[in-house]
Amino acid sequence: MPVKHCCHGLCRSDSRYLNSSSSGIFFIPFPKPRTNLEKCKKWISLCGRKNFTIEKVRKETYICSLHFIGGNGPTEEYPDPLSALSQDVLPPKARNPRKRLRLQPGPLHELQLSVPTPEEQDERNIVPTPPSENFHDYFEVFNEDHQGLTTSLFTIILNLLMPKAKKLNYWRGSDTGGLTDHAQTPGRRGRPRVLTLTEELLLTLARLRRGFDSEVLAYLFQIDNSSVSRIFTTWISFMYHELQFLVSWPTRYQVNSCLPKCFKCFPKTRVIIDCTEFFIQKPSLASSQRVTWSQYKHHNTVKSLVAISPSGTFVFLSNLYTGSKSDRKIVQQSGFLDKLEYGDDIMADRGFLIRDLLTKRMCTLNIPPFSMGKQLKSKAVAKTRRIASSRIHVERAIGRLKKFQIFQRVIPLRLKSILDQMQFVCAALCNLDKKLVK
Repeated sequence: MPVKHCCHGLCRSDSRYLNSSSSGIFFIPFPKPRTNLEKCKKWISLCGRKNFTIEKVRKETYICSLHFIGGNGPTEEYPDPLSALSQDVLPPKARNPRKRLRLQPGPLHELQLSVPTPEEQDERNIVPTPPSENFHDYFEVFNEDHQGLTTSLFTIILNLLMPKAKKLNYWRGSDTGGLTDHAQTPGRRGRPRVLTLTEELLLTLARLRRGFDSEVLAYLFQIDNSSVSRIFTTWISFMYHELQFLVSWPTRYQVNSCLPKCFKCFPKTRVIIDCTEFFIQKPSLASSQRVTWSQYKHHNTVKSLVAISPSGTFVFLSNLYTGSKSDRKIVQQSGFLDKLEYGDDIMADRGFLIRDLLTKRMCTLNIPPFSMGKQLKSKAVAKTRRIASSRIHVERAIGRLKKFQIFQRVIPLRLKSILDQMQFVCAALCNLDKKLVK
């Protein structure tokens, strides 16, 4: 019988040494590059080994069942293993959420949050919740390899939200009326919370940025799964309302005063638009499967219309529609047309057949010319190149949005009630990043 080794992270599971204490552990064959290349690449990334490449995947390559949600191998809902980062921090045997984890200090362990001084606190009436003893350890985990949050951005958001965050009324489920108005609640209700407000914000942003499942976060923060869902839903709704000012429609003067050099050939451009799609879990109803199926992505998706200013800032995001909805229908139903003013020039891809809709608003559409089966003339070719070099910035902006890893994976349907808010919050955080187009 061949010996089976686990190739996940630092795991040392070996079929030769399985005993009664490790009963229930079994080995899952690694996806083969020839038959399932994309899944193979994904599992290699999740394994987190420095020199582990496609060339090293063999017939004898395995992952043990401990590295999947629940410790029982892949399921239909969770077909992929957990990230090696979370597994290294939380050993597979750590199953008691009440037990404190001992994390190794790293380069970010000594970082301090730049909270307001006592004088500033008196002026602004802000008393930030101090981070717990394990806060920097948590932050180190989520900031690994610069894929997570930055300390400065986290501090800005923390100080911005702290005054009203102390009055949050937490979501209790749709059966109890959901989330009530946080601003009218004099204080937290119910039993005292295990986490500080600082840690709750970190949990929320980490789930967006790193895509951790609720069970992983429950282990890391020593709370139960229901608390993770309650905190995440509450903070997403709260941030959605408090960060509205970060995604706003600009005036024509604001656009013109910050117009990048690459738009010198298109000085009347108000916004650049495009649609983007996110993979979702396959619905159980056949009718829902049909309307969410995307012929372009060959998957069940939700879809939204995104508009950026010429400088690369998100200025409009529609609600999410089913993947089968056409770009034209989304433009009509999203409220985007109501934002336009006389003389606006909208830049888009060839797929946006909305010229007639814009003409009714006395606006113009700037898309690459169609060849109509013939070779384009030199003028048309030059125009196509100029438009492509300017329009690509909306794709860069969407790429920045999708760096939030919760959108890189199949989104579970249990999050469908807050998907619109999640997308908006991520776009608002992108607008706090450095300028996209100079």
